[in-house]
Amino acid sequence: MSKDINKNDDLDLNLEEVLSPIVEKAVANAMPKEEKAEAKVERKEIKVNPDSEIRVKDPVVDADWKTKDGIRAYLGGLTQAHFQKNWERKDAFYKRAEIKDSSIYTKADNPMSFGTNANGGFTVPSELLADDFFVSIIDRPRLQDVLRNITVSSTQGSIPCITADLTAAIVAENADATDQKPTFAQRAFSLDKALALSYVSQELLAGTAIDLIGEITANQITALRRLIENEVSDGSNFTGTVDGTSWQSTAMGGALTYAGLKSVYHQLAIEYRALPTMWMMHPLNLERIMALTGDSRPVYNGDKGFAPEDTQIFGSPIFLNSQISNDNIWFGAWDRAMAVFRHDSGLRIDTSETGGTAWESAQMSMRAYELVDSNKLVDTAIDTSFGGAVVELTGITG
Repeated sequence: MSKDINKNDDLDLNLEEVLSPIVEKAVANAMPKEEKAEAKVERKEIKVNPDSEIRVKDPVVDADWKTKDGIRAYLGGLTQAHFQKNWERKDAFYKRAEIKDSSIYTKADNPMSFGTNANGGFTVPSELLADDFFVSIIDRPRLQDVLRNITVSSTQGSIPCITADLTAAIVAENADATDQKPTFAQRAFSLDKALALSYVSQELLAGTAIDLIGEITANQITALRRLIENEVSDGSNFTGTVDGTSWQSTAMGGALTYAGLKSVYHQLAIEYRALPTMWMMHPLNLERIMALTGDSRPVYNGDKGFAPEDTQIFGSPIFLNSQISNDNIWFGAWDRAMAVFRHDSGLRIDTSETGGTAWESAQMSMRAYELVDSNKLVDTAIDTSFGGAVVELTGITG
């Protein structure tokens, strides 16, 4: 053999003299008293010297961990590799340790863990991220925000309106003129109370880590706004609603088409088209419109982006309302068409520790309420060809 081999043999001998007593003692302590079988240690080719390409058989790595010779071979080989700075060989021993026979180890029957309170779980605190409190209900522009809002001081009454204009005529010299007059009517209102009520125990208020009163109040206000929108859209409690008013209409009678949209657009009198106008529809109808084309281009204009609130159809914006029927689409000057009547007391937010069960049960009651109603204003045609302030496309199907 070469000198490199001889040098390594000498190094092996010196290391064996130094390590043999230590390894023997460790092996003796690790082995069961009755252990008698000593398995033959498998030897594999591996570099003995990192500077040499010569490979010889070396005890590794597949040694039986249940025998003295196996443990001795592993510990001796690992220590030798370290002193020789033979990192490839040392890595081989480490990898062997990662897949060692786990049967020689005793598994803890009942280790301490945070999953069991009595075994240490009581020592692990549960973190409450109060500063990152997440509000699940968010608000958005509601239908009542785009209609005319009229403040009243009584809970019931009416507002006068003209439902038909007078007409003018050319009159010849000395001829009698025909008396003309408009047709008057009134739109009634009778305010309903929209209310949200919550009770909270004093124990919860004392212990909570968040602004519970503020968050519940905000939640109540959002709930009220949703309720009012539902009633104005097609509810059964308010005097007049969008879906419940007989607007002048065009029947679609089938799938939505580009021609149907054009028809209902032109049905609105030009006097009202000169005012701020808006489309109102269920989100499903917006989905239908996005698939339409007309004049060889999409009806849903990409120039304004793909957010509904930024999109226009024939120059007018879209207002999505999930509370109204998806069978119809409305278009018109909404400020002239419908009104929301609100009492001048406004939105009331109150708390009490004495009302209801709050006193006897040591609770706090929180309520938010508003007196409100809605009704149509103008729904009659200006002439026989055009509709009132709002027109409707009806009978839309899949």
